[in-house]
Amino acid sequence: MNFFAKITRSKNFLAKPVFIHYLILVDLGGTKMKRRFLTIFMAAIILVVPVNMSAAAVNVSVQDTIPVEVAEIIATYFVRDAQGMADNQWTSDTAIVDTVTMYDENGAVSAYSFELETGGKDTGYVVVCAYPDVVNKVLEYSDSAEPLYSEFDLSSTDSVVYTGLLNYYEDDGDSQLLTLNNTTIDRDDITAPLSELRSGMTISVQQYPITDPFEWADEYYEGPFVATEYWQNDFEAYCNYRTTSDFSGYEDHCGPTAITNLLEMIGGYNDYSSITSEDYEDIFEAVADYGIENNYYNNPGGSPRSTLPDYIEGAFDLFDVTVTVTNYTATYSRISTELENQRPFYLTLNDHSYYGDHGVAGFAYTRLQSETTGYYLSFVKIADGWSHSGRYLDISSIQSSDDATLRAIRIS
Repeated sequence: MNFFAKITRSKNFLAKPVFIHYLILVDLGGTKMKRRFLTIFMAAIILVVPVNMSAAAVNVSVQDTIPVEVAEIIATYFVRDAQGMADNQWTSDTAIVDTVTMYDENGAVSAYSFELETGGKDTGYVVVCAYPDVVNKVLEYSDSAEPLYSEFDLSSTDSVVYTGLLNYYEDDGDSQLLTLNNTTIDRDDITAPLSELRSGMTISVQQYPITDPFEWADEYYEGPFVATEYWQNDFEAYCNYRTTSDFSGYEDHCGPTAITNLLEMIGGYNDYSSITSEDYEDIFEAVADYGIENNYYNNPGGSPRSTLPDYIEGAFDLFDVTVTVTNYTATYSRISTELENQRPFYLTLNDHSYYGDHGVAGFAYTRLQSETTGYYLSFVKIADGWSHSGRYLDISSIQSSDDATLRAIRIS
């Protein structure tokens, strides 16, 4: 067995700032295995659990096992962010097609293996640790090789024992396990390097809402974080942070509230008297009533996502401003491009851990850098329709196409 080590960088691993990690290439001999990587990370990874929560601290007990749904999110983000690595076969079409739950020598869940396909072709796998107190969640992956347990002839009643560091065993329920070398070994005699990585710590879950990105970054990452030259904030002076509580008689009205905030910002910035001469309550009522009349907004029921571009365009037209609206994935690149061109936008959030399904107005962004590690965190500032002051979203946590859609507004 030959090991070749190299250092590489991944800018958004797990949708977080840059993490330096070692990739150890394992040559197992034979064409079937091709490339296989173990990851040994040099920075702590904070687990993000997608549940609604208050601002109170939440911890995951070391006795708990990470749910397969959370492990799948970790694997999905890892696959997405690894696409930028040289010679990587994963693309935006890469998908998880099978999940294999693996166990320790005592029958407890130790890890999950997510098998991947790209365009109908097998493209490797990702192994995610099930122990919440192991800092480095992604234990092993390949963009081309089959997982090692595929060497076993598993029946429907057999299971895979995985104890870390390529230690796979076939378990048919006997006291002995089958090794990859087709020999048997007593269950009590197998090595368990994964257990040695357990720290006994609890994992702090990141909290929303974010009111101070510097404070938030320092709390959850290795700081201190400082501002960089990457930022844009042209609309702060024109943002009045209207909230749904400002408008009585309406339900599920985050959509018209966000559009009202955008109208006031764009109208104020461009000095459109057709907007600035109107009271904000009249603006909202006009937008909401227009939405109801055209089935763009249901009271109650909210704003259907498929009609949002037409809704936004029609709402601006009410005030003699012609715009076109285009949908984009809410990536850092798209957010920064829109705001650097003085274009605030409507942002649709989907199943967000704090906001759930919600519409907000995005109008500024900033990028911070850790003075300790050099890693970056990027934030978009929003009028969230719930608070009369600005809040922030960690851009990397929403830039999956399933998490957020940016409705870009361009004045014609």
